[in-house]
Amino acid sequence: MIEENNDDYHADHSYVSASMLKTFRKSPRLYEANYVTETIVRDAPSAAMRLGSLIHCAALEPDELEQRYVVNKFDSRRTKAYKEWEAEEQREIISDSEMETAKRCCDSLYTHPHIKAILDSDGVVEHSFRWTCSDTGMNCKFRPDKLFVRDGQTVVVDLKTTADVDSYVRQSADFGYHIQQEHYLAGAELATGNSRLDTMFIFAVVETKAPYRVRAFQYDQDSSHIANEQRLQLLTDLAECIKTGDFSEDAEKEIVSISLPNWEKQQWLQSN
Repeated sequence: MIEENNDDYHADHSYVSASMLKTFRKSPRLYEANYVTETIVRDAPSAAMRLGSLIHCAALEPDELEQRYVVNKFDSRRTKAYKEWEAEEQREIISDSEMETAKRCCDSLYTHPHIKAILDSDGVVEHSFRWTCSDTGMNCKFRPDKLFVRDGQTVVVDLKTTADVDSYVRQSADFGYHIQQEHYLAGAELATGNSRLDTMFIFAVVETKAPYRVRAFQYDQDSSHIANEQRLQLLTDLAECIKTGDFSEDAEKEIVSISLPNWEKQQWLQSN
């Protein structure tokens, strides 16, 4: 277990994280540009990302909330008084509405009995772990939102925010969350010594707007088995790319056939 800040964790590309593996799954070239040549300049965090970080802090590290964030009480950011205050303030400045949203999300998370038990349990929050995958030889890392051992069982938690929990379920595979689950489970197994059978991974998901619905998800056993095979294949393919320095994609070597959307085909056929 390593204590380091989030920026240092993400800056270390010598170990493969779940997000890095998901990037490789999307595109080897995108992985190369992000983590090898580093030619992609990262954008500043979006408003949604900033809100997500605030909610993470409020839910998982409430004692740190006032140390990291401060609510802007000025009517205008254009005044001299505000600018002087902003220049001296070391904490991240947020609005009343952002703090209110974070509090409402936390309140909703505590209405779910399983998530409440998770939040109330003692554990490590935002700590980094590194290991070497015995199947592929790849150096890996993960940084769970929360990890703890309860009654001999390891529990790994990832807190996610969304505009709509139903869309979250539909899009979870597209986002590669199943790969993330298996990557975290593999890391937790090495970190705690508990087998996968004694390890539980939970996605705690909360909406960032009314009615602030909350859900706890995990992939079933069949999906988990498939996802782990996919994860190992991705690590194997990534290892080969790193070894050869070749991150080219199949589509770069051929003419790709594309098709009109079905709705456009049907619209044309119906009108002629």
